[in-house]
Amino acid sequence: MGDLILENPQQRELWPIAIGGAVFFYLWRITALLFDLVFVWHRYVRHAAALDSIAEVCEEGYNGSALENWAGMTKRPVTASQ
Repeated sequence: MGDLILENPQQRELWPIAIGGAVFFYLWRITALLFDLVFVWHRYVRHAAALDSIAEVCEEGYNGSALENWAGMTKRPVTASQ
């Protein structure tokens, strides 16, 4: 294996490295998308966190986060009856 690398160092081609890098980043991106979809499905569909969040907002109204309150983005809580 080492003989192949040391035999002709001037005639090495870069296209296998470029194709390998492209495939790696493609598979990396597909894996990230798959992870995101599985996480969202488990969090919001299977465990119904979205339904719980919507029910909480409908019952209590929307209360801004600490960051929103600090930035003054939320003037008053919004309730479902408004």
